[in-house]
Amino acid sequence: MTSWLWIVTDKRFVTGATLPYIIGAQRVEKGTAESVLDESSSRGELEALLMSMRDDIPSPDCICIQHCSYVDGYVAASHRAPLTSRMRIQSPYHPDRGLYHCDKIYGQRIQGWDSLLEALWSNHRAYILERRFSREWVVGPSGKRRRDWLRFDECEVDERDEIRRTLANPGERSR
Repeated sequence: MTSWLWIVTDKRFVTGATLPYIIGAQRVEKGTAESVLDESSSRGELEALLMSMRDDIPSPDCICIQHCSYVDGYVAASHRAPLTSRMRIQSPYHPDRGLYHCDKIYGQRIQGWDSLLEALWSNHRAYILERRFSREWVVGPSGKRRRDWLRFDECEVDERDEIRRTLANPGERSR
């Protein structure tokens, strides 16, 4: 099983994990979490992750990019069977595999691979480039709680340690 799938199925998450979080987790695993990558390399990470989600999950299991009300954003969620209520981008290598998604993501209509990648990159670009991988509750200037993207070392619980625990003991932490 690919390491990103252990993150997606970590039982700490209600539905799944955000794509910036997964990319950050992959960097923690590689020891590059604090490295600043250029835009092209970072976008390449996102595209490689999506390709793996599309091509590497044996059928009937699948990944769906779907809205999660808990984080008020889109997450990669693992499912045990194909989703008839979602759109599917078929793997060019394995006809029985694919990446599922909502009809619209961040208000953008998804019509295939390129539009999915563009919608996700355009909405996560700044967070990935700034290494703000975790969507957390914070108190805003008005004193109201809201969700914001934070660096792993700014979180109440050091997410790097949580990621290391998940990857070291995936069977204990997955749903």
